[in-house]
This record gives sequence, structure tokens and C-alpha cells, in this order.
Amino acid sequence: MTRKLPYPRPRAIYVVAIAATAAIIALTLLSTVVAHFERDGKLPANLVAAERACAQFAYVSGRELCMSRWLAALRSEAVAKR
Repeated sequence: MTRKLPYPRPRAIYVVAIAATAAIIALTLLSTVVAHFERDGKLPANLVAAERACAQFAYVSGRELCMSRWLAALRSEAVAKR
């Protein structure tokens, strides 16, 4: 004896449409984050390097000040190389 499913099986076209919509949303969010980092001139690799360079500071305010100075020095070196 087979039991009937309580809900009807979704059609394949709906599954494909939902998957495509989810992919579009994910790509939009990713491109927005990348554009935000590029616009500010702070690449994630630079932020990680600055965080490691300023790890000795116990307080967040001191660490953030060190990181902003470290990134500014990095940015000025990049401008000087042009």
C-alpha cells in the first residue's frame, strides 16, 4: 500500500526558477561587497595584514587607530609608486 504525499510534488520549472533567482541574488550581493571594498580602496587582504600588524593592541580603539594608520601608509606607498 502506497501512501499519498501530503503536498503535491513541485514542478521542475519552479525549482529551476527558484534556483536561478537565488543565484542572481547571491551574485548581486557578492558583487556589491566587492565593489564596496574596491571603492574604499581597502582590499580584504590589506585589512587582514593590517589586523595582524596591529594585533598587539589590547583595546579596540587602539587597534582601529593603528589599522587606519597602517592602511594610510600602505596607500601612500602605492600612490608614491605611481
